[in-house]
Amino acid sequence: MKKNIKQMIDYLHLIDPTASDELKLSLLSWMWDNRYKIDSKQLQDDKFKFELLGFLKLITKRSI
Repeated sequence: MKKNIKQMIDYLHLIDPTASDELKLSLLSWMWDNRYKIDSKQLQDDKFKFELLGFLKLITKRSI
């Protein structure tokens, strides 16, 4: 899970002139809202995992 979060943070640091600011803001907002769940496996529910995978899919599509 930490690898996935690192991948999301790395995406936020990329300088991509075509990157969507809206996606980056959504990602930052989601990470802020879930900051306690990110470091605690006990708090990570199915909704958290579903949203995490959704962001990772969006990021992967952007980098291809």
